[in-house]
Amino acid sequence: MSVSSADPGPAAAPPTARLDHGVIGNGRVLALINPDTAIDWLCVPRFDGPSVFGRILDREKGGTFSFTSVGENSESRTEYVLNTNVLVTRVRARDGAYDLYDFAPRMPRGLGWEEPAEIHRVLIPREGDPRISVTFDPRPDYARVKPEIWPVTGGLEIAGGPMRMYLRTNVPSAYVLNGQPIHLDEGLYFVFGAGRTSKVDSLAAARHTLETTIAGWRQWAQTCALPPFAAAAVLRS
Repeated sequence: MSVSSADPGPAAAPPTARLDHGVIGNGRVLALINPDTAIDWLCVPRFDGPSVFGRILDREKGGTFSFTSVGENSESRTEYVLNTNVLVTRVRARDGAYDLYDFAPRMPRGLGWEEPAEIHRVLIPREGDPRISVTFDPRPDYARVKPEIWPVTGGLEIAGGPMRMYLRTNVPSAYVLNGQPIHLDEGLYFVFGAGRTSKVDSLAAARHTLETTIAGWRQWAQTCALPPFAAAAVLRS
């Protein structure tokens, strides 16, 4: 059978979503983090609530929250901080290198745990003068709602879906909303949550929450009964 030059032939298959994500959570919220730094799946205020970032299902309309290195030839590798559910993505770009820590806080408090419905992202420069741009594209309620986003003190407020959402950060709002390049000459933090603004309001507080969460997960890991074989894999699972 001949095909004329005007016949476009079969439609190209849509790009396949990557499925090598890191998973972070604290028992209340759960997020899937792409190796390219994008949050590809997150539901709020619980892990079984409606999605606000759903790029894993629809790259164009699903919504995402990511960081892009300014310049070419960036590369990254992702791993967990040992014996924790804290994910670190180590990025090297033309102008420098930095680490991105992604986690949902789980901090010891007396005989229990503090587990706010929040996702924390902390960027720490390692060398050089890395520059990044932010893509913050929430699509509440499975992308059925067009959100309203406006600057507030210390970040952004997002209206749309079943409840208000907030992004706290030490980056000026215009840089987040417009994707303007940011010099990562000091640490940056982003805290995304629903229902109320986070108590984390500074880089020092963000780093303290990160360190406390790491310590909390390691404290929990010490209570796990592990088999004599593949103990590290069992603990990771």
